[in-house]
Amino acid sequence: MLNYSCMTTKYVTRTIPIGSILDNYKGKSKNQIVMELGPPDRKNSDGSEGEVYTYEENQKFAYQYNFKSFSGSYTTVQNTRYFIDFYFNRSGLVYFYRTNYPDVEEKKAVGTKRTVNLEAMILIIALGLAALGYITLVSSYH
Repeated sequence: MLNYSCMTTKYVTRTIPIGSILDNYKGKSKNQIVMELGPPDRKNSDGSEGEVYTYEENQKFAYQYNFKSFSGSYTTVQNTRYFIDFYFNRSGLVYFYRTNYPDVEEKKAVGTKRTVNLEAMILIIALGLAALGYITLVSSYH
């Protein structure tokens, strides 16, 4: 028996809410946050006895538009400032966070292994071609 194996890959995308990621930081110490994310961009008072560490990121997106109706194009640039504020209580533990980061899209490859019997596949193709009149099948008995 002649077999052929192949792997097909499809991608599954799921959205992970940013809040479910940041919830993991609640209860962590200032030191743990700094060890994981580096030093904050800013430190401020939380208005009580705690502190707020702010992490910022500026992203620039450029969109280019081309027009078929005339020879020309234009580019739009969009600047977006993302931030995460971690609020620490007087014990130095995260009790609250605030962010404008969008939810995270996770793309995961899922593979499926398929094994095909090539002899059976050739027979099926031959029967199909014979049914369409492209070939004539000759059977021989010994």
